[in-house]
Amino acid sequence: HSAADDHRGLRARRAVSRRSRAPMEASWTIIFDFGNTLAPFNEGEAASITADIAACAERRAGIDAAEFTALWLAEREADFARSALSGEEHDFGARLQRVLAAAGRGPEPALCAEIEACAVASFVRHVRVDAEIGAALPALAARCRLGLLSNYLLSEPIHRVLRRDGVHGLFAKVIVSREVGYAKPDPRCFEAILRGLPGRGERMAYVGDDYRVDVEGALRAGLRPVWTWALRTSPPAGPERPHPAVRSLRTRGEYLRFLHDPAGVLDAPAGA
Repeated sequence: HSAADDHRGLRARRAVSRRSRAPMEASWTIIFDFGNTLAPFNEGEAASITADIAACAERRAGIDAAEFTALWLAEREADFARSALSGEEHDFGARLQRVLAAAGRGPEPALCAEIEACAVASFVRHVRVDAEIGAALPALAARCRLGLLSNYLLSEPIHRVLRRDGVHGLFAKVIVSREVGYAKPDPRCFEAILRGLPGRGERMAYVGDDYRVDVEGALRAGLRPVWTWALRTSPPAGPERPHPAVRSLRTRGEYLRFLHDPAGVLDAPAGA
């Protein structure tokens, strides 16, 4: 046994210590949905926003709020039907113009801009990042690269909510489908976030609450799907037996544990 041996042993112990303190070599990239994944967005929130823009239309254009609401919801369903075929995201301005035309009003840019501003303000007023989820994100961002990909026909309100609630800067990339022109589960929407987060690999996960939109879209994009409905007021539609690659988080407690230890869920064997 020599001084040289002692020196080599000390160097080895220091190397092990450095590795134990360092982040995982292949840490996960985790991409989140927004509504019912970071912030509650159920029928109550959607109905409140619709009521606010209907009241604005009644106040500024004399259109009965109940009539506006019925026309708006009918056009929303038509948008969903078109999007299911084309993959394109809805256009708030185009929908609004169709509603105004059906109510006997011509295209009025100033009125449209005012109603859109009302919709943005209403969204920001009614929607908040869940406090416990928001509190868990900084530590998660220190361990994993984070992204956000959400469907919505307006991009501004989601960015504003994330900034107001202090989490926007934790995401390496934030994309709202309106900015892309295509909505999940269309592959072109997922392609946009993957371009914004270079370095693709197997260790990329997508977290969302809608099986068809989020889980199936993530599977087609080559991402590990995490299906959570912790923020939903009712369980989502989905298969009794999800795809084996899917990690399901049914309760709030399971979801919060995932945020504190994502590898414990993502690296677990399928079905564990």
